[in-house]
Amino acid sequence: MSKALYLNLKDNQLVLFADIIGFSNAVMENKNVTQDDKDDLIVNLHVIYNQFIEKYSSRRQEKMGIKFLWVSDSIIVTTPKENVNQLFSVLVDITNTLYCAGLLLRGAIALGKIYHEHNIWGPAFIRAVRIEANIAVYPRVLLQKGVYQILDIDPCYKDFIETSETPGYMQFNYFDCYITQMMSQGKDVTSNISIYGSFIRHYYNKAKRPDHLVKYVWLAEKLASAIKKHSGYIDGCLASRSKGVNILGKVVRITSHKQYLEYLEPIKLDRIMQTLHFPGTDSSSGSHWQR
Repeated sequence: MSKALYLNLKDNQLVLFADIIGFSNAVMENKNVTQDDKDDLIVNLHVIYNQFIEKYSSRRQEKMGIKFLWVSDSIIVTTPKENVNQLFSVLVDITNTLYCAGLLLRGAIALGKIYHEHNIWGPAFIRAVRIEANIAVYPRVLLQKGVYQILDIDPCYKDFIETSETPGYMQFNYFDCYITQMMSQGKDVTSNISIYGSFIRHYYNKAKRPDHLVKYVWLAEKLASAIKKHSGYIDGCLASRSKGVNILGKVVRITSHKQYLEYLEPIKLDRIMQTLHFPGTDSSSGSHWQR
């Protein structure tokens, strides 16, 4: 006779499960890096982690009605269904912070039963993990269309949830959402766009496998699309800047959004060349851009 488990689950809970792409490899490659190294830009992961822990303290989590957990390469946020907008506010915040550190997120949002105290389990959590691992593929956050349709999402987030090429799933357009939010506050977006473009091209140039390349190509396309959509505002920000922007450690004078698009264009072209001429081959054959 098998024993049943009482799981103490709560229903109607939302789970955001996000994976930091390439985290394990990054840990192994950087295990001997010190803060004094000068060969590359140094990102202090300990500082970033502590920023999140301080920002999402137990008191802040309680006030927001969320629970936040970062373990190794996984970031987990849970909240009741009716608190969906707080979930998206945290998603935008953590995505921007990690992107500015050159760390990519891929994840999923699921709805259902979970237990989340100091540990987490439940069918909704398992579903989010499986969507991230098996369906998301690109640096994006997916949610099932049926879940999306029953959530009361504020337009400031809902307007940026779009149909994905994966049947039955919606995806969150982070770049478009973030730039729109900064526009509504009258803030300069050019520094962030420069950082996003820099790290996309940096990691694209380092990638060797087609399944890694395609992630950065997809992201470059999304960033380029958002830049085109908000080109007028971006050009206005650039016109008001008295200093250049930092691109991979070099200060560059950018006067038009078109320069960002030119910077991303070789990456986007690589997807065309791989798809049309080199399907399934290694990156040395599939890429027409010098790494």
